[in-house]
Amino acid sequence: MFGHLKAPDFINLIEGMVIPSKRRAHLDACSRCFATWKSMEAAHEDFARIKTDIVEPEWAEFRSSVRDALLSRSAQRASIVRRWTGWPVRPVMAWTMSVVMVFGITAGALLWHQQADNSGMPVESIQRPAAEVSPDAVIDPVVNIDAEMNVWSQTSVFEELSELRTTEEESLRSLLMEADSGVSER
Repeated sequence: MFGHLKAPDFINLIEGMVIPSKRRAHLDACSRCFATWKSMEAAHEDFARIKTDIVEPEWAEFRSSVRDALLSRSAQRASIVRRWTGWPVRPVMAWTMSVVMVFGITAGALLWHQQADNSGMPVESIQRPAAEVSPDAVIDPVVNIDAEMNVWSQTSVFEELSELRTTEEESLRSLLMEADSGVSER
């Protein structure tokens, strides 16, 4: 024998068609094939009791929709291939740009720092000790006038005072008057 029955044989049996005698003899002898046939026949009867008809699809329309979907997918693939052709170049360009920016910023910072160092201002005027010039110090004209003149000549305070605006002058005057009144009360 050829073995158990195949699906087309079971469909023919359910629909009431005649099957070859060899297959029919196997069905009568094999309990497994007979049980499969009876369970499929019961399921077929349950489906046949359902009153709603399943609408047959329009096969020509179905084929054209599948064809359209496949063609659009292939067109999308083609556009993706064209879009990604420059991909290997993009990371190289990004890395190159970042390296150039890092070196450019570093060189700019070094040149700016070097220009600030070579600006011509003496180091003493940039970094003077707090003991030399203190806001609370009271200048006594009798004590070491030469040292005081040296400190005042280095600070260019007089140039800055001559360039003050009107509002800044009034603010400075009020501060000096408050400081003067605080010293005289002591």
